Amino acid sequence: MLWMASRSIVPRRSGRASEFVRPPLPGQGLAPSRTLAGPMPFALCSRSRGVFAIGLLAALAPATAGCMVFQRISGSDTVDLSRARISTMNVEVRRESKTICPREPVQMAVFLTATKEGETKEQLFETWAGRTNVNKNDKLDFSQFAFQSEQGQFDKDGWFTPTPNLVATTGHEFLIRATFTPQPVVLSSVYKFRPDYACILAAGTSGLAGTVGGSGVAGTPGKPGSFGGVMSAGDAGGDGSGGMPGADGGNGGVGPHVHAVVTYVKTPFYDRLIAVRVTGTVDDLLLIHPGRPFVLRALGGEGGPGGLGGAGGAGGMGAGGNPGGPGGNAGRGGNGGRGGPGGPGGVLDLVYDARFPDLASAIRLDVSGGAGGLGGQPGPGGEPGRGGAGLVPANTPTDPHEGLKGHAAPPGEPGAVGRVGPPGTATAHPGPIGTAFSGLADVAVLSAAPAAPAAAPAR
Repeated sequence: MLWMASRSIVPRRSGRASEFVRPPLPGQGLAPSRTLAGPMPFALCSRSRGVFAIGLLAALAPATAGCMVFQRISGSDTVDLSRARISTMNVEVRRESKTICPREPVQMAVFLTATKEGETKEQLFETWAGRTNVNKNDKLDFSQFAFQSEQGQFDKDGWFTPTPNLVATTGHEFLIRATFTPQPVVLSSVYKFRPDYACILAAGTSGLAGTVGGSGVAGTPGKPGSFGGVMSAGDAGGDGSGGMPGADGGNGGVGPHVHAVVTYVKTPFYDRLIAVRVTGTVDDLLLIHPGRPFVLRALGGEGGPGGLGGAGGAGGMGAGGNPGGPGGNAGRGGNGGRGGPGGPGGVLDLVYDARFPDLASAIRLDVSGGAGGLGGQPGPGGEPGRGGAGLVPANTPTDPHEGLKGHAAPPGEPGAVGRVGPPGTATAHPGPIGTAFSGLADVAVLSAAPAAPAAAPAR
């Protein structure tokens, strides 16, 4: 027989409490856990995130103690509640407003009220916050939970990426099912979160970026000198040639042509929102909270970066002789290619609902030209040639004289940054909105604002 526990809420936390079934009756419990005892030259520390090998530390202390120390130091000493008695589970999102913006990932936060095995005091535990490389000590690990939603996807660290289609959730809350998986009991519930649009601060696109300049050809190495022998001087090594300059980056593309229509709308959750219908090169519907900054862009494409200068050729090796021939001089590195120019800004045509003149200042238009491409890196100078070995006849008291090393060469010069593209054209004017917002479920265009009352006649 199974008993249903009463619902309860974690103090000062929002969301719906979990429904769960009590742990198994006597005879239905989990198998006892295995333990390690005594010093070991090599121990394995296992956690849900993986297996960690401990060598020297485990050789100096019991294996379990070594594991604990390692996990504390590495920040991976998460809490294991697989044998705890769970009272409640609550799920929130880690942001100030307990809502979800469709265009921004958010991390889930799970709170469990539980009594650990062998203890009598009930405690509150929660999952860790942040990305992968954070301190997770004394926190619940996300591997102990399963999340499901038809309105987005989850990663292994509990981050939820909502579907970016705003219409899908304008009239519906985000529904997320969370399940605590270690225990063989039903501990699962669905949590609801209203949508908000505070993360939507900009929209639009830009022209294509310019292509990357090709790398310069490396200089050719100098030829080695001719052998002189014990009676003649060795020839000098040939000089390396200079590296070729990198190619210039390509031009940034012309900015897009964007048409936008703006009005006020209402949804089941908000009485007044700014709606922006974007068509042209991009097609999108945006909802904005009035009073928040918003930028609509049609930017020129960035210029492509210049190519890498070619390396200078190495100097040739001097030949052996009496004395040895000098090494050849290194070739200079090639200059980096120039960054490509940014593309011209695009064309923005904004039509705001003539019934709401304040919309003219609600959206900023940006048709800036594309940034110039970065200059290419210079090629390194070549290596100088080594001097030839000094040679003398046998049984000669004269010391051999090795040839001098060739001169090193400097790197090339970095390429110049490309110029910024010219701005495009932006216009904003009142007009009818037509059918731009028709057929959108749960999005209703507002009627015109009531006219201001007439001033009282002067006495």
